[in-house]
Order: sequence, then C-alpha cells, then structure tokens
Amino acid sequence: MDDEEFQNVSSGKSKLEDIINSRITLVIQAESWTSQSYTQHGYQTGQSNQTANPTTGSGSSSYGSPKPPTTYQNKDINCQTYSYKYPYQCIKCHDSYTINNYGICQIVIAQCLEYSNSKCTKCSDGYFVTSQGKCSANLPNCAKHNPTTCKCAQCNPGFYLDYSGNCQIQLPPNCAKVNYKGVCILCNTNFYLLGQLCVPIIQFCKTYDQVTGNCSVCVDSYTLKDQYCVDKNCLTANKSICIQCAPGYFLNSSNQCEPINISYCIEVNPQKECVKCLPNYILSNGQCF
Repeated sequence: MDDEEFQNVSSGKSKLEDIINSRITLVIQAESWTSQSYTQHGYQTGQSNQTANPTTGSGSSSYGSPKPPTTYQNKDINCQTYSYKYPYQCIKCHDSYTINNYGICQIVIAQCLEYSNSKCTKCSDGYFVTSQGKCSANLPNCAKHNPTTCKCAQCNPGFYLDYSGNCQIQLPPNCAKVNYKGVCILCNTNFYLLGQLCVPIIQFCKTYDQVTGNCSVCVDSYTLKDQYCVDKNCLTANKSICIQCAPGYFLNSSNQCEPINISYCIEVNPQKECVKCLPNYILSNGQCF
C-alpha cells in the first residue's frame, strides 16, 4: 500500500468515527431532553430504554407503546403526577382536587362520596344531592328535600311545612292540614273547624257556639241535654245515645225512641211485639186485653 492509499483509508476511518460520535451525542441529548420534559410536566419517568422524539414532543418505547404528552396542551393542569405506563392516566391530583371516574382531576365537593361528570351523585349521611351536583345538609324534621331550591318538600309526620320551606312544630290538636302560617285549615275525622281550632262534632247538632264550640241548637226531634243532642222522647242517655225511652216509647235498633202503637202496652221487644201491659191488662200473643 503506497502513501496515497494509506491516507485515503485513514481519512475514511476518521469520518466514520465522527459520524458514530455524532449519533451517540444525539442519543444522549434526546434521553436528557425526555427526562427533563417528563419531570417538567408531572410525569413519572419510566425505564431507561424509553426514548422520545425531540422534534414532535412525543415518542415511543422499545415495546411500541406511545409516550405520554409532553406539552401542556394535552395535560390536566390539576394533575400532579401521571402514571408512566400506558394509557398514562393521572394517579395523583393537586390539593383540593380528586380523580373522578373519567380519570380527570376535579375540585373536591364537600361531603361527597361518589362523583359523575364532575358532579356529586352520593353524599355523606345527613346530606342530600342538589340539582347542581353538590351536597347540602338535611333540614330538621324534613322527610324529602327539593334538590333545586334546597328547601324541604315534605316534613316528617307531626310537622308542617311553612312558607320558607322549613318544618315547624307539631300540628295543632286534631288538625289534619295547616297553611303556610301554621293555621289549621282541615280537621281530622269527627272534628270540625271552629275558627283556628278543631272541636268534636256533636251528633245531631245543627248550630255551634262560635266561642265555646258547644252545641247550641239540635236538629228536629232532638233536644239539648248536657251539651249533647238526644231524642226528645229519651229518658236516659249517654251523650247522644239513648239508653231508655219515656213511657209509651220503645228504643228501636237505631237507638231512637219510637211510639208504642199497641193499645195498653208499655213495653215491646225489638220485633215490636208487646212484652208488658198496663196494670189490670192481660198479655196474650203480643197484645194487651
């Protein structure tokens, strides 16, 4: 080999070494850039055999899986740490944020147990879900809440709903329904509304005293006795129920005094047959002779 040939070989070898050294430098720079990019954007760095493309901002590993985005354009700004494994979801959010079922960081909703579409779907005990997807405290004595107004829609038994949507004290005695001011407007069965009070209905009463609630006038054929209406021909009664009729009358199945239409008879049975005659009269076959 002459001098000219030797110089050509040496020159070619030197160029090859320059090319190899240049490739090694690019690889080192790319690995350094990838590590800095992952750290800067909140990713956990993976294994050393993962490389990135410094031109596009994305890369691929020796296993063929795509690398997580390295620009803020594709990053959840509320995420603190991403998983280095595909699909590179957020595994830790910043303070005051939590990961929802879509893997996105959303602000923590007080007293919320379960989330969906950035809204709360289940709250802690003592709270209910509002229409805005938040948690609001249960109102006292409230059985059902309005999720839109956050006011009570239905109270527990024994309480009434006022105009503010709150449950107030127990209903007035014998009252079935009150208005928003707590004034009774409907009484229970066997009671009638007298002003704002529910008073007992007196059987056979026609007119009540508007101050005391007692009966003042009875219907026809009844008379007022001890604040109750009894049959006019009743001798003894328990409230409005007759127990014994006056002479010449008998107590029928409706507890009313009915005239005895059998001559000289003073007592009959439910079948309206005479069972007792006046003195000096003889009872025979339900008749007095």
